[in-house]
Amino acid sequence: MFRVVLSLVVMALWFPLPVFGQKSKSRPVLKPTPIKRMTFAAAQKLIEGVTEGNLQKQMTREIVTFTLTKLSGGQVIELYYSVTPNIPSSRVKVTTVPGYGVWYENEAVYQEAKRPRHALEGLLPDTTVFIEQVPQLVARLETRLRTKLDYSRASLKRLDSLVAHTQGALAPTELNERLFQEVLAYYGEVLRRALPYGEWKATTETYGKNYTHQVPGMRYLAKSVNLFKVLKPGTSVMSAFYDEKTRGASVTTAFDKDIAAAQ
Repeated sequence: MFRVVLSLVVMALWFPLPVFGQKSKSRPVLKPTPIKRMTFAAAQKLIEGVTEGNLQKQMTREIVTFTLTKLSGGQVIELYYSVTPNIPSSRVKVTTVPGYGVWYENEAVYQEAKRPRHALEGLLPDTTVFIEQVPQLVARLETRLRTKLDYSRASLKRLDSLVAHTQGALAPTELNERLFQEVLAYYGEVLRRALPYGEWKATTETYGKNYTHQVPGMRYLAKSVNLFKVLKPGTSVMSAFYDEKTRGASVTTAFDKDIAAAQ
C-alpha cells in the first residue's frame, strides 16, 4: 500500500495537475499606429480615385506644394511635394528635398496632431495627480540628491546645482518628466511655506484660441489687498531650466521673483 501511495505522489510531482481558473499570460496586443509616415508614391496610390486636396491645397507660383485629402473611409492623407531650392548661382550644388506623405487614421487624429501644445503639457499631463503625489516626488528628489531637505530658501541651492547640470543642453522636448516634477514639487513646497495661507490649487490656463490646460497653481493670501491670488510655480521652474542668464542660481532666482510678485 505504501509503495502505491509513494508512486502516486511521484507521478503528481512529475505531472502536475492544471490549475483551473488561472489565465495564461499572453503577449500584449500592439495597437495600430494612428499616424504613419510613408513615401510620396505610396501616399499618391492611397488617394487614387479621390479628389486630391479636398480638404486643403497649397500652391507656390502655380506649383502644388502640399495637399490634404480625406479618403472615403475617413482617413486623412497629407502629401508634401518635392522641393528644389531656387538658387541662381551655378556654383552651389542644388539638392532636391524629396516629397513624402503622412497617413492619419481619421480627421480627429489629424486635428489632435496639429493642435498647439501647452508648454507644460508633456511634463505635467495630469495636474491633479501631480498635486496628490507631491510628498512622494519630494522624497524621490531627496533620494536623487542623497540628502534630507528642510524646505528653506537656502536648500534651493541644491536644486540650483542639479538644474545647472542639465541647463543649456536641453530642448523643451528633452526635459525629463520625472526630474521636472520632482524639482517643481519641492520648489512649490518651499514657496507654499513662505506664502501666507499657501496651498496647491489646480488652475486652468487658456492658450491658442480655444485650448485649455490645467497647471499646478499656488494659491496664497495677498495681504496688501486682502485677496487670494495664484502664482504659477510650473512656469517659474520651466524658466529655471532654460534661462541661461541665471546659470547656477536659476531656481533661487525664480523663487525670489515669485516672492517679490506675491508682495
